[in-house]
This record gives sequence, structure tokens and C-alpha cells, in this order.
Amino acid sequence: MDERANVMGEPGFCLPAPAIAVLDGHGRIMEWSAEAEHLVGMTFAEVKGRPFADLLVAPPTWASGAGGTGAGGTHAVLVRSASDKGQGSGSDHARTDKDQGKDVFLWASPLVDSGRRLVLLVPLGQALRWGHGLSFLNAVFGQQMVGVAFHDTDLTVVWTNITSEMFGGPPLNPGDRLHTVMRVEDAAAVEVLLRQVLKTGVPVLGHESQMRSRKPGEREWTLALNVMRMENIRGEPAGLMVSVTDVTARSRILRHRDLLHRSASRLGMSLDITRTARALADVVVPDLANLVTVDLAQPILSGDEPPQVFGGGESDLVRVAVASTDGPWPAELLQAGGVYPALPPSPELRQIQKNRSVRLSRDEVIHALGEMAPLLVPPGAHTLAVTPLHARGRVLGTITAWRTRQPGTFDNTEMELLAEIGSRAALAIDNARRYAREHRTAMTLQQRLLPRATTDTPAAETAAIYRPAHGGHGISGDWFDAIPLPSLRVALVVGDVIGHGLIATATMGRLRTAIQTFADLELDPAEVLTHVDDLVHRL
Repeated sequence: MDERANVMGEPGFCLPAPAIAVLDGHGRIMEWSAEAEHLVGMTFAEVKGRPFADLLVAPPTWASGAGGTGAGGTHAVLVRSASDKGQGSGSDHARTDKDQGKDVFLWASPLVDSGRRLVLLVPLGQALRWGHGLSFLNAVFGQQMVGVAFHDTDLTVVWTNITSEMFGGPPLNPGDRLHTVMRVEDAAAVEVLLRQVLKTGVPVLGHESQMRSRKPGEREWTLALNVMRMENIRGEPAGLMVSVTDVTARSRILRHRDLLHRSASRLGMSLDITRTARALADVVVPDLANLVTVDLAQPILSGDEPPQVFGGGESDLVRVAVASTDGPWPAELLQAGGVYPALPPSPELRQIQKNRSVRLSRDEVIHALGEMAPLLVPPGAHTLAVTPLHARGRVLGTITAWRTRQPGTFDNTEMELLAEIGSRAALAIDNARRYAREHRTAMTLQQRLLPRATTDTPAAETAAIYRPAHGGHGISGDWFDAIPLPSLRVALVVGDVIGHGLIATATMGRLRTAIQTFADLELDPAEVLTHVDDLVHRL
């Protein structure tokens, strides 16, 4: 027997435990093992030749033999007996002269052509544990929901119920190592965990690991592992018990939920269109795709209304943002800031114009784009999904997601998730567009309301410059003025209206006009401010 059999053959519930007695045809004890002496508390010399039934309360019929129960016999309790001609098993109460007895489990079997009977005695508690353990193993290995594998100390599989039907992958057979059925790098990561448990004896519960089949392009799984160390009868490590549950669907739901939360927190945080588009691309990569582009109709970038028909030739399409899991964006592709060539009419484009997402294989995309394919199709990409950015009844642009290293096409759940993210992003981009339009209008109005930068009057020569804070974002009601007055005087004014946007700019214009009117009346500066304060209260 090899070393593995020696180790795995002593897990604590095998042959050395039972006590053994051999009875003659009359039920008298002829042989008595050392384990029987320890269990019953009587030496072989004390029991040799005595009826076995004398040691039991209410002994089974096979224990009495032809000579009956003999002197000193007691009534058996918890008896499960079989006929004298067959095997019998039962729970009996063994009696000794030294204590009140012990609950034991008996198993008796006649020896061939000898008239004798072999009796095995096991402590009842231990027998029950064996029975429950066997029932547990039968239940576990007989089902196909949870995979179970026993590994020896070198992590080789010695017993398992994992079949190809269980997880839809290759079966795990006795004698295999994990790298036999999964990618070497994935197997190595799991074996680090197994060795840790084998060394420390501390169980690991619910550890999630990503598993990929050895064949490229096949399925990926998220598996929850429970790992416990097994010990032999001497308390030494004998191997590992590993249970495996496929939690791919649950893990995907959690990842998608987290992705939606992340998109909600990142999209809409800025009123800059380009920054919002970049945030959108970064949200989609790498959870859903390896390469992502965000393309918008050119009028959107200046705050104008989107075209009536997206990609219909009314306006150019601009690549606003890109993201890649592999570092820089491929140089041969259209870069961020680049303008699309005119898109050829296609059924896919019409679907996008109708606010419908599409998914295509690489060959389908190349066929639809024709000569433009090298500019728009990433090398190594095998599938893509396009989701329109739709807000207020019009398509603002698209998210295009490509997969290179991720296997498989986009499934329905992923398409719905991409559409949900696109819907949130479209609202954020449209809000940024409307803000850009208002900002542009406010800046134009303010520039027209402000005086000339330089003035030359008999009283003074003035020069001024107006520079909005924050790089021009959030136009406020700040202004300056130089008002010529009679008697070679000039009124210098600097004002600030609280707030931003068109309302602040319009209020600034009204206050500037009022101050000019009050100044023309040759009022003192204090009186001018008093009248302006009254006007502000009325406004």
C-alpha cells in the first residue's frame, strides 16, 4: 500500500476502533481482542469460556446459543437482534463488574464452516458518528448543486462529485490537479489558498475566485470555495475537503449593481461635456468592455440642440472620449477629438436612430463600415455593443463598447445595463449642454453690457479688463464702469451681483443703468448708493 493510502486510510473512523469477540456455537467467548478488554473492562482471562450473553442486558437470541443465557444473565435493553442464522446488529448495554455498563453497537456475523460467530463491538456514540458521517457523505456526493472534492496533502484530487454537467465545464477526476481543468494562473491562486489551510488548519469559508477554462474563449466562473483541513487518527494533516458553489450569477448581479452605483456617483458631477464623457468611458471599462468610445454630435459640444436625425449627414460626429484596459488608445484608430467620416446608411445605424441598442460581431461591423473599418475597428476586438445616448426625444451620441480579452458576446443583461448607464449619461450630458448654452448666452450678454475697456475724459483716463473667475465658468454679475460727469468729473463704479448666469447678468445691467441715471443727477456717491439700495430691495 502506498503512502497516500496509509495517510488517507486513517482519518479516525476505520478498522482499529472496533472491539472483537469470537463466540462458539453455544455463544461462549473463545477469542477476545485488546480493544474488547478496553471497551468492556474485562480481560480475556475473565471472559474466556463465559457466555457472551452474560455481558449484555436483554441479549439478542444469537448471543445465547444452544446453552441459553447462563447464570448471571441480565435483561437486554436497546436491543436490535437478528435471527440465529443470519447477521444481526443492534444497540445493547454491555455490563461489567467494574461499572454500570456502556452503550455499544454490536455487529455479528457467522464464520463459514466453523460454527463460530464474529462479533464487533463499537461505542454507540462513535457508531452513530460513523453512520451520520456516511449518510452525510452520501447526501453530499449524491447531489449536483455543490461540488465537493477531497485532496491529499500534495493537493491531488482523491475523491470528488464534480462532473462536467455540474458547472458546464470539464470534469474533475481523481488523480487530477486543479491546473488539469483550469488556467494555470487561476489554479495557482487557488492552490496558494489550499496550502495555507493545509498548513494552519484554519478553515476558509466563502472565498470567491475567478476560474477560467484551459481552452481560450470558453466560460468563466465565479466560484465560492469553502476549504477545511482533514486530520488522521493521530491528529496529523491528511488532506483537504473543498466545497465549491457556482456564484457567477450572484456575483454578476452584485458587480452590475456596484457599476450602476458608481455611474450614478460619477456621472452628473460635472457640467463640462467632455469631462462627463470621459467619466462615462471610465465607468464602462473594464467591467463591461476592454475598449470604449463616447461619440457626440458636434453641435452638442457648443451647447446647441442635437440634430433631428443622428448620423444623418446634418452634422459631424465627434469622438469625445476613449478608454482602454490596455493603456493608451491604439494609434491607428480615430483619436479623442477626431471627427468621424460620413457614416454609410445601414440597418444598424437606423436602429440607433430609433434609440435601440445593437450588438455585432467583428465581421458584421467590418461589413457595415467598409473602407472605414481600419479607422474604427480595434485590432483583436471580436464583438461590440452600441448604445445611443438619448435625451428629450433626440439622440445626442453613442457609447461604443468593444471586447478583446473578455470572452463571449454581450448578453441581454449586459445590454440592459449598458443602456441604463447610457440613459443616465445622456441626462448628464444634456444638462451639461444646456449649461454650456446658458453660459455662452450669459457671457455674450455681459460682454455687451460692459463699457469699453478704456475711456478718455477730461477728468481721467481709465483702462480696465474683465476676467471671469474659474476659467470663465459660472458667469456672474460683476461689472465696472467709468461715467463722465459735469465739471470735469468722472464716477468710477465697481459692482457685484450675487449669483451666476443669465439672471445675475440681467440684474447687473439694470443696476448699471440705474447708477448711470443717478450719477447724471449729480447726486453724492452716498445718495447714489442709497437709491441703489432701495432699488435692490424692490427688485
